[in-house]
Amino acid sequence: MYPAPGENPEAFVDAVAALVAEERVDVLLPVGDLTTALVLGGCERFAGVGLPCPPREAFETVTDKARLAVLAAERGVPVPSTRAFDTGAAALAASDSLSYPVVIKPARSQTAVDGQWLALPVVHAADAGELAAQLGAVPGYADVPVLVQQRLTGEGRGVFALYDRGRAVTFFAHRRLRERPPSGGVSVLSESVPAAPELVDAADRILSAVGWHGVAMAEFKLDAAGRAHLLEINGRFWGSLQLAVDAGVDFPLMACRLALGQDPAPPAGYRTGCRSRWLLGDLDSLYLRWRDGRRWARRGELAGAAARFLRLFERGTRYDVNRLEDLGPFLHECRYYLRGGAK
Repeated sequence: MYPAPGENPEAFVDAVAALVAEERVDVLLPVGDLTTALVLGGCERFAGVGLPCPPREAFETVTDKARLAVLAAERGVPVPSTRAFDTGAAALAASDSLSYPVVIKPARSQTAVDGQWLALPVVHAADAGELAAQLGAVPGYADVPVLVQQRLTGEGRGVFALYDRGRAVTFFAHRRLRERPPSGGVSVLSESVPAAPELVDAADRILSAVGWHGVAMAEFKLDAAGRAHLLEINGRFWGSLQLAVDAGVDFPLMACRLALGQDPAPPAGYRTGCRSRWLLGDLDSLYLRWRDGRRWARRGELAGAAARFLRLFERGTRYDVNRLEDLGPFLHECRYYLRGGAK
């Protein structure tokens, strides 16, 4: 146990540094945006530990979506039409000049507001009125830097990578079959696919340019013409990590080898067509479809979504959390949901 990093970041770094020294830890793997940022900010405290993470400046560059959009343009990587604002309030003031529908997102996935780190959600707006309602419903949004982007409705693609001081070691790819929320968010059902050369090239243009080290995920969205646009890069392990492991690409093991100065020994290839499902996230997604029934009914989606959800034992599909060999994480997640943790 350690202090909550969002509430007391300095105490968090102190506690982790003390634990690393006491237990003589060989490798430290921060797995969240905030924990990675804090560890990199206090990297002198972890000088004797294997830390497969990028330089702090590289991390700051790719995880700031506004800076990433600029870098992507410089490197010839397509991104959705984007406008950056210093605050959500400034975006709201410019709402009549925006081209709808749009996606509004904080420049960083976690942002400090009044001394507290907040994970603000990505929201969608079809017009200026909905934009005002969405921003007004989320405390903190008015005061943080935001991006307003063209909304793309095509399939989501992810490219996952391991880098060794600016050199690509291996890539993996998946496509998103279902997301939470349904309009676009985290994947709840995904499938391993061949890594498309154009997506690998786009990710590499960014990651090699900043001298990336460790793991990263580049998230893309297809437009109506099937052209991929870079949405963001996550500079840490990702939610659908288990799919890569199941398909034969063990990123955590390779990252540990890299941190210890060993050959990461990437696989020659991986299995495609493997599927991974986050059951409770998928349930959440189904609930959101029914809650917003008017929006989805026009597409004839409600009954179909329920039928697809009930396919619990599809061949080739494994579950991220609920696994018979270790049900503890799933039981913990169920308790969290029953206590009202799901949103």
